[in-house]
Amino acid sequence: MDQLQNSDNKSVLQVDIRSGARAVDEMMSDVFVFVLFSWLIIISAFVDFGPGSTFTWGVLKLSLTGMFFMGARERMKADKLWGNINMCFVFLFGLFGGVTDILNALGFTMNAMVLAIPNVYLGCLMIICIGALRKNPWTFFALWIFAAFGVFALGLAGLGVMAATLTLIGQVLLGLVAALGTWALIVFIHGYTGTGKKLTLGKPLFK
Repeated sequence: MDQLQNSDNKSVLQVDIRSGARAVDEMMSDVFVFVLFSWLIIISAFVDFGPGSTFTWGVLKLSLTGMFFMGARERMKADKLWGNINMCFVFLFGLFGGVTDILNALGFTMNAMVLAIPNVYLGCLMIICIGALRKNPWTFFALWIFAAFGVFALGLAGLGVMAATLTLIGQVLLGLVAALGTWALIVFIHGYTGTGKKLTLGKPLFK
């Protein structure tokens, strides 16, 4: 076993170098909310829950924002890259998304092109930084790629660029993010409790 350390050289996560698995991760709340937001985007896109659902989605997103913020802030102490990206999603998916849904439900007109700009910017930034994740376990590396292109695709769709096609692509990619993120949570929980030792996040694809 080896350990990841933060900038203060304090031990944060235990890492199995042979398997690439983060055997212990005490900070799971930000991962949980990020994965849940991905599932919510997919579910809301394909399932119509009827009257009042848009307002309810907004309330749900805002309710999760607090936990997401606290988790992302703690993550930043251990892993500044993932922590900062999660903090961006706190406001993009949580606060921004929740307020937008509520205002839409209340009858306010929201400009989709303006709302799409943060998605385009963050997605583009994540795409440019893909190489920075090359030494992560392949699960995290793939999750970053799917999230980057998914957010970017939804942003472009919001700007009116091949809207139907890119919306579907973005939703599929976020579905893959949700699936990989759920697997990561399972590995974290079993690693923290000392069970499921054969569950791993996979080896890095690049040395």
